[in-house]
Amino acid sequence: MEAVYSWIVGLCYLLPFGFGGMSLSLLKPGYNRGILLTILMVCASCTSLTQGAVNSMVVFTLMRMTHALLHSAINPLIFDTVTDYFPSDQRGRANAALMAANFIGISMCSLSIYIVSCLGWRNTFLLMGGVGLTIASFIPFIIK
Repeated sequence: MEAVYSWIVGLCYLLPFGFGGMSLSLLKPGYNRGILLTILMVCASCTSLTQGAVNSMVVFTLMRMTHALLHSAINPLIFDTVTDYFPSDQRGRANAALMAANFIGISMCSLSIYIVSCLGWRNTFLLMGGVGLTIASFIPFIIK
């Protein structure tokens, strides 16, 4: 599995991530964003934990694709949440802060490369899954 790991991590993530967020546009405006965000974070974290634990290439690939779909649905949900917490004259600044956080997160990919070199890719997925579950446990108390 180590021989094709980088191909699976990249290619199997790219397409589902690019199109997964569109599914949230089908939801009606009255849904509870806090609960939905928590569910998405827990599920995405569980896929990371599974990726670190399995030896099956098929299961790893399916979990990678599922993680991409779940993760891509989080961004539109968070941008929708801005309308709940910020008045219209402050939404531009709030959205700019969210975009900056996205770019900071993307730039931190180099940190994950370092963590993989120190812990190995399996332990890195387990670590990311654990951190995701920890963050998800706070969401219901922050976003109503």
